[in-house]
Amino acid sequence: MNNTIRCILKKLIILGFAVVLSFFSTELYGQNTSDTTRHQVFEDINIRIQVFEDMLADMEKTPSENEAMAKLLYQLGGLYFAKEDFSKAVDCYVRSLAIREFDFNNFQSFGIKHPWILVDIGNSLFRLAEYDYALSIYLHGLRLFNMRSDQRGIITSINNIGLCHLHMDNPKDAIGMFSTALNLSTKINDSACVFISGVYKGMAYNDLGKYRQAIDLFKQTRKLSLNNVDYELRGYLLIKLAEAYKNIGQKDSAFQIYNYILADKSGDAQMEFYKNEAMVYSADIYFENEEYRKAEDYYLEALAQLQYLPNMLQESNVCQKLYLLYKKNQLYEKALFYYEEYQMLKNKIGNEKIISDIIGYNQKIDHAKSNWKIREAEIKENIALKEKDSQKKLSIFLIASALMLIIVMISIKGFETRITYLKDYFSSFETGHRILWLLSLLIYFTAFYYFFTPINSSKIDIEGNFTTRIIPGVSAFIICVILFYFAFRRKTLEHLSKTRIKNHFFIVFTLAISLVFLFESLYYLNKDSLGLNTLLSLFLLIFTSFILPFYFGILLVEKYIMKQVENIARSMDREISIIKESSKPSAEEITINSEKTSATLTFQLGDLLMVEAQGNYCMFYICKNGNCENKIIHITMKSVLENLSKHKQIIRCHKSYIANLHHVVRVSGSSRGYALHFENHDFSAAVSRGYQKDVMNSIRQFKDGIL
Repeated sequence: MNNTIRCILKKLIILGFAVVLSFFSTELYGQNTSDTTRHQVFEDINIRIQVFEDMLADMEKTPSENEAMAKLLYQLGGLYFAKEDFSKAVDCYVRSLAIREFDFNNFQSFGIKHPWILVDIGNSLFRLAEYDYALSIYLHGLRLFNMRSDQRGIITSINNIGLCHLHMDNPKDAIGMFSTALNLSTKINDSACVFISGVYKGMAYNDLGKYRQAIDLFKQTRKLSLNNVDYELRGYLLIKLAEAYKNIGQKDSAFQIYNYILADKSGDAQMEFYKNEAMVYSADIYFENEEYRKAEDYYLEALAQLQYLPNMLQESNVCQKLYLLYKKNQLYEKALFYYEEYQMLKNKIGNEKIISDIIGYNQKIDHAKSNWKIREAEIKENIALKEKDSQKKLSIFLIASALMLIIVMISIKGFETRITYLKDYFSSFETGHRILWLLSLLIYFTAFYYFFTPINSSKIDIEGNFTTRIIPGVSAFIICVILFYFAFRRKTLEHLSKTRIKNHFFIVFTLAISLVFLFESLYYLNKDSLGLNTLLSLFLLIFTSFILPFYFGILLVEKYIMKQVENIARSMDREISIIKESSKPSAEEITINSEKTSATLTFQLGDLLMVEAQGNYCMFYICKNGNCENKIIHITMKSVLENLSKHKQIIRCHKSYIANLHHVVRVSGSSRGYALHFENHDFSAAVSRGYQKDVMNSIRQFKDGIL
């Protein structure tokens, strides 16, 4: 009896030890390896392999331990896979599968995992570039998954079959498999499967030379919502998207993607591999652009990182490129060193083509799916969080809109004038109108801050009453009214030039946002804890709340300006009509001499419509008896004005235009200025802002002189 108990305890200890070791083996790439060299990592794997093999030798003495042996062989296969010894990995997986298949009594407990063991065997064969053998294994696994109606297993097998076709230079068959997998993934609404199937289909498009379709599919797939922890899936997509950009010749876009990957601060182990790839590819672009210094820095940095990321194929690749780089720059000693390193690594790999298209695919899918289900369950159970998510999306939309509006407003010509008009417009209101506008502004701020609160302000969102929710809006309104009242008083603006008004406005605007942000931060800090995301979202919401009313204020100013412009245009029309009715075109003959040549231009003053400056030349628009022609002569606008200055019907309306009032039939206006139109002609003379007053004065003086 005691012997039996000791035997059972011994087996339990061995099994427990195996589970612990398997845990450490699966977490190998999730550990922080910043202080571990590649040699130490492989040494650690070798120790675990030796322990597993010793345990297997003991278990083989007790054939009844089939279950434990099968699990141990499976874990040992994973260790060999991590060590990149794929032949031994295949052997372990096959032995594990054989033991499980032989154990008919426990078919229900083991059978469900058999197809997944076949997937692991296929993955190892795939890594050895034995695509034909891997394809056969994946097909057998697909049949087993079909028998069990395992949808994710079916999708996995179809994708793996497609990858085999893709690497056997058969992208047409591959794209068919990936399309099937993508449709099945969409049907079962599995975001992770849709994501990876979309990536693989994009790869097939890439191999077919359909780069634009590949880029569009990658971009569409990138928009899918996955958990933040799924760095492997997103990193893999970004690498492939950048590759498509390179193939289509858009190196700048590819470089942006690589920089985005390099900026990742997640610390995820697999993401570090993708960052290393991005660094190497960035160096390739620098090399192609003959920026050898930058290429060298990137290659050396990538090589240094590979001391902590065991990947001999990538290391040999970098050594080869460093060899080519130094050879190109005639640094033969360094070139020889890296050539020898490259040859050593190449021999160590055994000239085997190891491809990293399937890296822990099944584990990634399981991990992504389980986390996605948990996330969905939490959202369904917590209504407040669901509302918060919707609010966040709407807030982002508002913030994006505000940024676009501020860009549009700043880029508008005459921004300073609009600010002045805005101040004058509201200053012209009577007391009743001002109170009405202030009341509207109070309602706006109160409603805005009631419905939009910072991200993660959970207590105020869920527990806050009406009074608590309206305090931020009311306080923002009070701060704005007080600050803008003192900042935009008439006495304050009288001492500012037009160019300084813009700076004054931005200073006041920034100060208002800062004061509101300070108050709101203290308020939310008193109610709830504040994190960086909360502060950032609070600032963006405050920024948005200020931009929206200012933008609509600008629209009102535009309407105000247009009304003024239309009135002035009508007034100028009347003045010009009086001039045309009360005077006749002059028949005086004018001669214009070229400043550089002996050419001359003679015409009657009454036949001249306008003059347009074109660099050092001037174009004269002359119409006589209905026949119009354009004459160009080498002369400056200044000289033309000197020749025509005594004729009051000739006015300068723009730095590039002179017009004859006798031929102007209509004046049009917009917020950008005015234009003088001529009878039966589609061209016009622009009236710039700087000449508007001069034109109006000239028209009035000419009219008064006639009358």
